[in-house]
Amino acid sequence: MIGRLDTAVKTSGGTSLSRLPAVVGGTARARSAVQEPGSGGLVAGVQDAVRQLVVASSMNDLLGLAAEAAARIGFTRVLFSRIDHGIWVTHNAYTAGDADFAEQLVAFGTAHSQQLAGQLLESEMLLSGAPILVCDAQSHPRVFHKIVKFTRTTDYVAAPVHVWGAPVAMIHADRYPDRSVQDIDRDLLGLYAGGLGLAIERAQLADRLKVINQASTSLGDRAGDDGPGGPSAQQHPPRLAAVSSLPRAERATERLSPREWDVLRSIALGKTNAQIAATLFLTENTVKVHVKHILRKLGAANRTEAAALYHRLTRRGPCD
Repeated sequence: MIGRLDTAVKTSGGTSLSRLPAVVGGTARARSAVQEPGSGGLVAGVQDAVRQLVVASSMNDLLGLAAEAAARIGFTRVLFSRIDHGIWVTHNAYTAGDADFAEQLVAFGTAHSQQLAGQLLESEMLLSGAPILVCDAQSHPRVFHKIVKFTRTTDYVAAPVHVWGAPVAMIHADRYPDRSVQDIDRDLLGLYAGGLGLAIERAQLADRLKVINQASTSLGDRAGDDGPGGPSAQQHPPRLAAVSSLPRAERATERLSPREWDVLRSIALGKTNAQIAATLFLTENTVKVHVKHILRKLGAANRTEAAALYHRLTRRGPCD
């Protein structure tokens, strides 16, 4: 039996926690499964899993919980992987009662990163946007054989994670060794992946708002000290002279790639290279290369000047 790629539940469009049961019931298979004894607990498990992600204190914590939270749906093993320039890179894993194997799985996957191309089922999954159920994984010709052999999995489900409309990660799960996964497991994992993507978007927006609020507070404090004879009267203004002039800077930013813009926005939010890597699903080395290119293109001496330039550009109104 080959892995099936038929469409399951929708995983985008602003799914809320209160609507999870209704969305799961959106297909005939899901409606039937939800009515089975004990299946209500699985739906509640998706709600609990997504709620756990939403209340994560930071982006790093959220991503660290991505695999473990899915266990609330009833899976015994979960693998969360990021997509880095078309490469399948394992990020974290959860295995019930065996934390050591979870670490080994991540290390093994990192050492055997796989290009997402050709006939690989996950490649087609990312293109279709639909979760998949793969049966007879040990003999299936279109699976990532090294991972399948290492985990000894017989069947599994997988789903893409979309952030701002783009697939940036994947999540895999099974019920090894006691039970096989079924259609409802694929549908539920797809719903969870949708919630995970929304949680990541929410965390990114929260980070941005936090920085904006901090900047507003700082500006307000400085304004209160700027009266005649106030402390600011004796202080020199912040050093911005080394930053390119605005017209020149605008021309420079036109040469930035979309990914470099993403990195620049993160720099302006005060994120470290490690935080940017986690947020954008990149390696730290890749982030360092992007930062180097951004500074060169903007003519900025350091990250502070690049961030100041970004804020100057984005602060301008549409008619300025």
